[in-house]
Amino acid sequence: NTHGTKRYGDILNRAVIALLILLWIYSGVSKLIESEETQLQILNQVFPKVLSRAILWSISIVEILAAFLLSFRTSRQAGIIISAALMGVFTLYIVAVVLGLFRYTPCSCGGIIANLSWSQHLIFNACFLALALYALFISLKEGGRKKTFETIKFDVRPGWQDV
Repeated sequence: NTHGTKRYGDILNRAVIALLILLWIYSGVSKLIESEETQLQILNQVFPKVLSRAILWSISIVEILAAFLLSFRTSRQAGIIISAALMGVFTLYIVAVVLGLFRYTPCSCGGIIANLSWSQHLIFNACFLALALYALFISLKEGGRKKTFETIKFDVRPGWQDV
């Protein structure tokens, strides 16, 4: 059934976008709420202190910006690209940590994500990187204009047909 397959694809696409939005809002806001702890962690990274200070605020801002861009059809593709780029960079950093390339490796992640081991963190990031790449593939394939990437509607009325 072609219609059923398309409907499943639409739901999957919307779920991926919703997960990315939730991830970026949670991560960005957690870093801001726990700003003192986040600042200590980022300043203890392997990066120069000047770069660490810039990273401190820019990561949270970019994460929240990605969530905002993902929320609207007209800016969704930009949000997907930012999501894939962020997850790619974060995942490469964790691979370097797991390989022991850094002498000291604090985690500056926000919320409960900071409680993951580096191996668990790598799996978590790899899954979200795969989701972001999937969304990017679909977005590019569809030209960023198809119904599958329209604004997500969180309508709770009975009988609504747009999910």
